[in-house]
Amino acid sequence: MKLTTDSFLIVLLFSRLSLVVSIALPAVTAESTAAPTNVTSTTAPSPTVSGAPTTSRINRSQRDVLINLFNNTNGKGWTRKENWLTDKIECDWAGVECNGENFVTSLDLTFNNLYGTIPDSISDLRNLTELKLGYNKLNGVIPTSIGTLSNLEKLDLNSNLLGGTIPTSLGSGSMAALMLLVLSDNKLNGGIPTSIGTLSNLEVLVLTNNPLGGTIPTSIGSGSMAALKVLDLSDLNLTGTIYSSFGIAPSLEYVNLEKNELEGSPPSSFCERNIIYSCDDVNVCASNNLNHI
Repeated sequence: MKLTTDSFLIVLLFSRLSLVVSIALPAVTAESTAAPTNVTSTTAPSPTVSGAPTTSRINRSQRDVLINLFNNTNGKGWTRKENWLTDKIECDWAGVECNGENFVTSLDLTFNNLYGTIPDSISDLRNLTELKLGYNKLNGVIPTSIGTLSNLEKLDLNSNLLGGTIPTSLGSGSMAALMLLVLSDNKLNGGIPTSIGTLSNLEVLVLTNNPLGGTIPTSIGSGSMAALKVLDLSDLNLTGTIYSSFGIAPSLEYVNLEKNELEGSPPSSFCERNIIYSCDDVNVCASNNLNHI
C-alpha cells in the first residue's frame, strides 16, 4: 500500500505554529452506546443469538487481545464502543477493520477517551497494518512488543501521556514495512534510537514535543532512509552539532529542528534540493540560502 504524504506535508506546513499533526484521521462522532460488562475471559462459549457469527468465524486469540485492550484502557468510558464485547464478530466493532479472512488489520481509536496502558498483547494482532491511538490519555510505556508487528505500516501514538524510552525494537528489521511513525506530544525520554534510521520505507517521522534529549543520531535522515519525506525533530531538548551529512535522505521534503539547542546549520544542499526547513532564526536560514518557513 502506497502512503501519500503530500496532503500531510501541506497541513503540517500551514499549521506548524500549533504543532498539530493531522494524518488522514477520519471524522469522529460521539456515539451513545450502552456500557458493556467488563469481560476478562472468553473461555465460555458464546450464547446462541439470532444472526450471531459461527465460532469458526471468530479468531479467539485476536478477540482476547481486543478485550484486554478494552479492559486496560477504561473501555466503559470510551467515546465510541459500538459492538465491543458483544457476540458480533470483532470486525464489526467500532474502530476495527479486517481483511477478507476476518483478521484485524487496522485499529483506529483516535480521539476515543482511552485511559490506561497499552497491553503487551497488542503484538498478537499479527496482521495489523495500522495502529492509531492518538489524542487519548494513554500512560505507561510503549510496549517493546510492538516492534514485532512485521506488517505494520502506520503507527500513530501522538498526544498521549506515554513516558519512558522509545523502544529500539521500533527500528528493528521486523518493522521494515513501517511508513509512518508519529510519537509527538508525549513524555518520552532517553534520546532518539539509532535503529530508527534503518527504516528504509519510512516516509513520515514526527517526534516533536518530547523531552528526549541527546543528539541527532547520524542514522536519522541519512541515505539509508531512502523514502523519508517529512522529518520533525522540533522541541526535543536536542544538543550537539548538526552533522554535515544530515538530511541526505534522497526523498526529503521538509525538516523541522526548532526549539532545540543545536549548533551549526543544515547542509547547503537543502537549498539545492528545495527542502523546506523550519528554523528558529530566520536570519541564519537566509544567510545560508535555505528555503525556510
